[in-house]
Amino acid sequence: MRRHLQQAGAAVALLKEAVIPDGLRTAAAPILSSTERRTQMAQQARALGRPDAAEHLTDVLLEAAL
Repeated sequence: MRRHLQQAGAAVALLKEAVIPDGLRTAAAPILSSTERRTQMAQQARALGRPDAAEHLTDVLLEAAL
């Protein structure tokens, strides 16, 4: 994940050590329990989103493969 998504409030990043059931539960609980937080994160993600991301990724992968 790109840090700019986390910095903008559109995502939550976990350190590798935290990617365990308890770490995921701890990270997800505040998001799951707050409609306001989910709405804010969604708005930030939309503002930063790239509607053509899948097409762009395909182009990058094809270019790298050739």
